[in-house]
Order: sequence, then structure tokens, then C-alpha cells
Amino acid sequence: MQQINEPSSLIISESSSLDTQESFFLIIRLLTCFAGIAVLLTGLGFVIVAIKKIYQAIMSPETITPVIEQWVEFFRTSGLVMGQEGYFIPVEVISTGLVFLAGFLLASIVLKLVVTGAKIISHASIGKAAVSKMIDESVKNHLQTKARSHN
Repeated sequence: MQQINEPSSLIISESSSLDTQESFFLIIRLLTCFAGIAVLLTGLGFVIVAIKKIYQAIMSPETITPVIEQWVEFFRTSGLVMGQEGYFIPVEVISTGLVFLAGFLLASIVLKLVVTGAKIISHASIGKAAVSKMIDESVKNHLQTKARSHN
């Protein structure tokens, strides 16, 4: 019977603990990839909705007119843009600018969602050793190409 202190039994126990650790990290990387895919798909869903709304607003401006009219009414009743001699900038211009600014901010948030999802997937699916090897090879290839062009 083999005792626990023998070297061969220590190697087997270390190997099994490494396998357990590797499988644990694999599961974490897999879950992280699924989270990245969820973020990416959420962003893409918002992109589709945003493109539909923008297309609808361009093709039929009467769909966005009620929103701008509500903001115009808000600015007129609140007195936020009223100066001593009347309006400095027409309230319609401020309202339209506000709607487009809100659309731009939402579009940038949606873009960040898509990019963040892609980065999560990229970082979780590619090992650090593979990335550093890829960078080293590309730098080496670039330096070799530069050296050949100077000769």
C-alpha cells in the first residue's frame, strides 16, 4: 500500500488540484463570455430601436413634433429662457436642440454598451499568453519589415 507522503502520490494530488483550479477558471471565463454576449446583444437591440426611431423621425417629422411642442410649452411656462427683453434664442430651437442632444447621448450610451460587450468577450475568451505572443510576433514582424526596407 502506498503512503501519502510518497512523491508519486503528491504529484497526483497536485495534478488533480490544478485540474480543479483550471476548470473553475474555465467556468468563470465561460460565464464572463455569456455576460459579454448579453451586454452586446442588449446594445445591439437598442441600436436597432434607435435606428428605427431615427428613420421614423426623418421620414415623418410629425411623429417627433409632439415631443418638441411639449418641450416648447415647458420652456414657455417655466420662464427658464426668458430674458429682460424677451427670448434670446427661440424656444423652438432650444427644444429641438435638447431633443437631438438627448438622442446623441443615448446613441453614445448604446455604442458604449456594444463596445463594452465586445471587450468583455474578447478579454474573457483570449488568454493573456496568446495576446502577448501575438503582440510580440507583430512587433517582431514589423521590425523585420522595417529592417528589410532600409537595406
